[in-house]
Amino acid sequence: MVTAVLFVNQATPTTITQFHDMIMNQLPETLPPWEFELGIFLNNKYSKPLNLDSKQIPNRYLYTLQLSYLNDEERGNRMISIINNNKSVVTSVPNSTHIINRLESFTTKGLNYYREKDESVNDKAESIEKDFVGTKLKGEHEVIDPEGDITMNGEKETEIVDLQNGSKTGSKTGSDLEIEDDLIMNRFEENSLDEMRRRKKLLKHIQNGCCNNLSVQTNENLEFMLVSKLQSLWTLKQTVRGQGGVGYIINVELEEGNSVGASQDGKKARAQEKFRLRTSNCLLHGTFKGFLIEIEHLDQDMERIEIDNELKNISETERKNRLILRFSRSISMIKSLIETYKFPNGNLCFNVLSESKLDYLSDLCQQYCDALQF
Repeated sequence: MVTAVLFVNQATPTTITQFHDMIMNQLPETLPPWEFELGIFLNNKYSKPLNLDSKQIPNRYLYTLQLSYLNDEERGNRMISIINNNKSVVTSVPNSTHIINRLESFTTKGLNYYREKDESVNDKAESIEKDFVGTKLKGEHEVIDPEGDITMNGEKETEIVDLQNGSKTGSKTGSDLEIEDDLIMNRFEENSLDEMRRRKKLLKHIQNGCCNNLSVQTNENLEFMLVSKLQSLWTLKQTVRGQGGVGYIINVELEEGNSVGASQDGKKARAQEKFRLRTSNCLLHGTFKGFLIEIEHLDQDMERIEIDNELKNISETERKNRLILRFSRSISMIKSLIETYKFPNGNLCFNVLSESKLDYLSDLCQQYCDALQF
């Protein structure tokens, strides 16, 4: 997936409205609302070590980007960070609400199960006593059972069948089988009950906030750590926020931007292309700074190439050439989309961290950093 970010500086309400109307005319698939936050940190020059290697590039800028549409229940809130425009890392804060709900559900249901089981056992014991009040005795040892499967000495005989060959291996009395089943069930229930008690204690610790990132009251992501604990190394220069974000998925017919797709009569071939668009209003210190359009070309051939590169034994040179060709085509399709549908004029950024290997999140963060330079 190849992305690009178009930033329209000082866009007017009319420009934004016309753009959304134009997209809606294409009958797109709408996406949920979203927002973003870009933090720009400046390195403290006095914090550099004295024995710094002359070949080492000193740190200067650190960018952190949070995109709300990347958050989910399993991975939590993810943050993309880039330093010196050449290294990136993706960190995540676990979804505390999701974890606590799972702990509460497991613990509560389990403890309720054992409470209900204790009550049902007591009720069953009382009913058994009532059933055997009217039991008739024959002689001194014989007990009449309604089903007729209890012997003269009051013990139920059971034949054990070998499951592999179907042969009879012997017999055990009903009381012996019940004792073995009870031992197995008691061990299992003891382990389950101990696990529930352990999770109940863990849940109390989390709710009290003694575990970082797992308490409802805490939200300690990487940016929080930079601001609160690494102030001597990094200083927050500015924070750009995106609000009122909407998203679309559109299918449009575009002309191929290169000569390879040209037909024999000289006309350029047309192809059906799919894009994911996200727009947002950019604010700096509460002041509107511009209109941002995130464009993602959903190229299925690019995904196939990435899969083929992993499965097939392709040389490094050939792999890079194939990647560059598909990347160039995707950028050409993005430019063709902007030109065909007359997007607002702005700064189009499509730089990537590494030309030899694309990374969706890292490249997207790099493009946000390039576009939002005020």
